[in-house]
Amino acid sequence: MRAHGVLLALAAVLSLLALPVLAENCTSQASLACAGNAVYWFDSCGNQEGLYQGCSASQECVDGKCQEKCGNGQCDPGEGCNTCWFDCECGSSERCESNKCVGWCGNGRCDSSESCGTCFADCGCPSGEECSAGRCVTLCGNHRQDVGESCDTCLEDFPCTGAYCYNGRCVECVSNANCESRDSYLGEFVCDPANRRVLEKGVQHHGVCKYNSCSGESEPITRVKEDCGSRLCQDGRCGCRDGYVPCIATGKCERERTQGVSQACGCDAQCAGGYCNGEVCIDALNVVLSATRSVLSAGDEFDVTVSADNNLNEEVNLNLALNIGSGLSISGVLSGMDCSGNQCKLSRVMAARAREKVIVTLRSEGAAQTSVGASATYIVSGKERSIANVTPLELTAIQCGDGVCTTGETLHNCCGDCGCPRDGTLHTNTCSAPAGSCKKRLKPMVYIVVAFLWFVLIIAYLFSAPTIRYVIEKKRQLEQQIFQEERANAQKEEREKQREHERQRIRHVLAHLEDELDPAKPPSSKEMLAQLGKHYDLQFDSELFGEEYFEFTEQLEARVKQKASDQGRAAKFCTKCGYRLRDGVKFCTICGTKVRFR
Repeated sequence: MRAHGVLLALAAVLSLLALPVLAENCTSQASLACAGNAVYWFDSCGNQEGLYQGCSASQECVDGKCQEKCGNGQCDPGEGCNTCWFDCECGSSERCESNKCVGWCGNGRCDSSESCGTCFADCGCPSGEECSAGRCVTLCGNHRQDVGESCDTCLEDFPCTGAYCYNGRCVECVSNANCESRDSYLGEFVCDPANRRVLEKGVQHHGVCKYNSCSGESEPITRVKEDCGSRLCQDGRCGCRDGYVPCIATGKCERERTQGVSQACGCDAQCAGGYCNGEVCIDALNVVLSATRSVLSAGDEFDVTVSADNNLNEEVNLNLALNIGSGLSISGVLSGMDCSGNQCKLSRVMAARAREKVIVTLRSEGAAQTSVGASATYIVSGKERSIANVTPLELTAIQCGDGVCTTGETLHNCCGDCGCPRDGTLHTNTCSAPAGSCKKRLKPMVYIVVAFLWFVLIIAYLFSAPTIRYVIEKKRQLEQQIFQEERANAQKEEREKQREHERQRIRHVLAHLEDELDPAKPPSSKEMLAQLGKHYDLQFDSELFGEEYFEFTEQLEARVKQKASDQGRAAKFCTKCGYRLRDGVKFCTICGTKVRFR
């Protein structure tokens, strides 16, 4: 009987130890995600399972679904102007050749749209001429002093402004009459007070001509040498020197990236954060990294959160990258990012004053000093800016039990490697206490108390086991019900997203074809769908296409109605086939449908 009681006690202890294991079972087919160019099932623990759907060559896997590349509004890898003109349309100065857009320049002919300025290879200038403003002109008159030219041979390039040409050089005077009011310029240049023009210093002489120079009284003068415009003037020349940028708001060249947050500015380039708003530097976007743990053991999992706050009252296009250091691996992405290797990326449009947050679960592979960093760029008001002040996370992974007290291991988290000092405090990661000093002899009474407590726990478990099993089963059923509801909601949201994506593709394609359709008699929905499949190899859901095409034809018919109203008469169309009818006709002879005025 005593042996039988011991066996029952051991069985009860093993049952208690097994309860946490049973609670950690993974639910199969919990979610869909991309793996390569195919959609796979993943269980609730993040493990990849069976294939759900393979994407074709004309599709790509995005957010756990296969999407058509052609017609999505962007020229994807593998697409070209021949295979997908809607996304890869060539510019007005280009042509489509071998599925690529190439310029007309270089075909060996000087076409009507080309000149020596736009395509010198086809429209080059003959010897003795050069290209200026898109035309071939002679060297004389190019406003440049070429070899062999002088004021005698080419006065256009060697102008003696306010002076005289004498023996191939410009002189102040030839006779005393030239010195009555004679201006000479020194070749020294300064900026005007507004920093918009380059001025040349000079002297106005009054006196006699001696050795082709005027002598007598003189006074300083200036003349405009060059108009700098938006480039501004600095150090007597147009354009700012290195480390400076033109700032129209302040009217001068300003140093780059010297102003901090809340400091005065006139242009973006002055601010360290790259954004000047209302004459004050601001951080348009705040990116913050945080982690649930900074010191962890080998094999531990922890969450890294990267959040971005849009501080502006307008939308921004955000591109965010999470760079994961060595010794860490990705075990799950809780929201938002596409991860590959040791990098996760996010691209999306942020609403005004909005926040984007992404959580990635990482696993420590072994003892290491590592880090997790982030980089971000954003586009606002058509200008791309970067954020360089994201503070990285410094992490320490320890491996307790290897006999070495490494960085991050202490008396409190790894006594086996670091030992226990006699004074009970830890000054460094190296301990001088003898081996086994952490172990203390326990009194026999302690063992008796511990054994009694175990006995009480076993008896309590034997009486409460049915209740515990009932509670666990109810909890499992409730969790399963919640999971199924969440899964159904997620599938419903996914279907809605796919339908909205399909509608956007249809609108994008119809917008390209708007100018090619006759507003007075557009083709039917079925005819239009067949033409897109035949000529452009585009396939759409017939129901969604019919709804979008109906709205599209409504807009076309509105144009005809407006035109008819301007001409003083009404227009009538068949509501089914779109055929235009005469006034007074009540039935369409094409499809037999009752018509109404539009």
